[in-house]
Amino acid sequence: MKQIHKNLLCALSLAASLLTASAEGTFGKIAFMGDNVEINGSAIGWNATDPAVVEVNPATGKFEFTARFTRQRSLWQMYTDAIGENDWGTLKQSIYTPNMFVAFSDMDPEPEDIVINDGGVDCFNIKYLSEAVGQTVPVYHDPDGGFWVGGGSSLTTDKVFSFEISADLSEMKIVSVKDAEVNNDFPEYLYLLGDATPGGWELDKATRMENLGDGIYRYVGELKAGGAVQIYGENPAVCGLDAKAYGPADPGKIDRWGLSSGLNYYETGRPSGCYYTVEFTNNYIVTVDVANNNIRILFNNLFIVGQPTNWQFIQMEDEGNRVFTYKGYFKNNEVFCFAALSGDLGWSSQVAPGVPEGSTFGLAPYSDNSLTNGSAATMKSQYDSYYIVTADLNSSVLKTRTYNPNPVEKLYVACEGSYNEMAANADGTFVWFGDLNGNFSITPNTEAYPCYMPATEEVSIPSDGITNSEMVFNATAANNLNNRWSIGESGKYTVKVNPDEMTVSVQKGNTTGIEFIGADEENTSVIFYDLTGRKVQNPVKGIYIRVQGTTAQKVVI
Repeated sequence: MKQIHKNLLCALSLAASLLTASAEGTFGKIAFMGDNVEINGSAIGWNATDPAVVEVNPATGKFEFTARFTRQRSLWQMYTDAIGENDWGTLKQSIYTPNMFVAFSDMDPEPEDIVINDGGVDCFNIKYLSEAVGQTVPVYHDPDGGFWVGGGSSLTTDKVFSFEISADLSEMKIVSVKDAEVNNDFPEYLYLLGDATPGGWELDKATRMENLGDGIYRYVGELKAGGAVQIYGENPAVCGLDAKAYGPADPGKIDRWGLSSGLNYYETGRPSGCYYTVEFTNNYIVTVDVANNNIRILFNNLFIVGQPTNWQFIQMEDEGNRVFTYKGYFKNNEVFCFAALSGDLGWSSQVAPGVPEGSTFGLAPYSDNSLTNGSAATMKSQYDSYYIVTADLNSSVLKTRTYNPNPVEKLYVACEGSYNEMAANADGTFVWFGDLNGNFSITPNTEAYPCYMPATEEVSIPSDGITNSEMVFNATAANNLNNRWSIGESGKYTVKVNPDEMTVSVQKGNTTGIEFIGADEENTSVIFYDLTGRKVQNPVKGIYIRVQGTTAQKVVI
């Protein structure tokens, strides 16, 4: 199987003789850190103690290496001092690349125009990039030193940018751009092996990842604490442990939040440290992108804990795509948060809104888009009720909505002290047509509470009515809320309620297509007739005429 690189390869060389650090001599090595960049075929990161180091080639007297920029924004810093040390102050002061605004503002700068920026803002020559590639290439400087190449969706091509450059600290010019062989033969599958995976170390039980296309593979499931994960581009049951492999040069760690890093490819000779260790047992989404050489692992489980759960960690319902819900009764001012893990470990993996005071919500639908891993904030409700609480971890959004915990079998339009039963439709909606005057609410029983009411305070029904207006479920009179729908002009109205969607529609006149005759007499028996006029003792699904006293109406069962 061939190594996959849907990209451009490049050779960059820096003249060692001109890379002078001080009057005492020349640099013997340079180092790189960055995002979405490969140096000599290996992805680099921001670990100052383990950067990508390039030494002078004694045969040529130059720094020689290859670099590749992915489609994503790629930040690259080149520095000369404190290599391998975690001394960011010294490191920052040794960033040596030409100044963007002087060296790279002119297609052919004169020597006297070159300014070396020691520890400042630096970047590639935008004009050279554009000329070599044949299109505009977004490039941005970074205030802390380094430069961004690419720009994601702003690019007009899906190519991976890389360039052949001759460079030193007095100039940096693109010599050419070389296209590598484009190979779209991505592996049919990737395989996970290790004692953290479901199949353990048994080769014939390696876990096959789902192929999502375009060189992207995914596994959704449990990874076990204390175990290891290896990634293979061939089935190890067939090809053995020397199969083509992906992973880090040294062991990577999957912590409580997961992992996001670059990915190395090994045709053969996978190093002994090419694996990931799992810190906590949990469900995860593992996504491997071999086209761009990166791996992303996200925790895929969520618990709710706090006063509403009696401080127990309750696993939330997995709705798919990292969206989790919990349904329960929340009292006024009861605090809670989410956690990636349960039990004692849960308190070190809290997930909550990023604002210090947390989020306070009422009966009305509520949204907060600041869910943050590690936040110590809490959330709480203003009113007693039943709530559906949703945490969307992909979008970092918290949502709340009230609901009726009991099966909705009957609904009544409560107006002026009377309770008018609504007709139940086969689609779960309820409809009623009759006289309305003043204020009204919707109740599941012939009692004032619990009830459905407007999501906001009193809502006045305009002459053209309301359609799919939000409503909420108020569980108790103790909330002291008097939200009601208000009829400005007395008359006959059609009221339609969708308890699943928590919406109500109110229109003037009869919009049901059903004829209503006379007044309902609650204490008389109900008789059903089919559409031919025959009495039906036990109606099943279908359309019938329902007669109670002097009232007849067409109903759907």
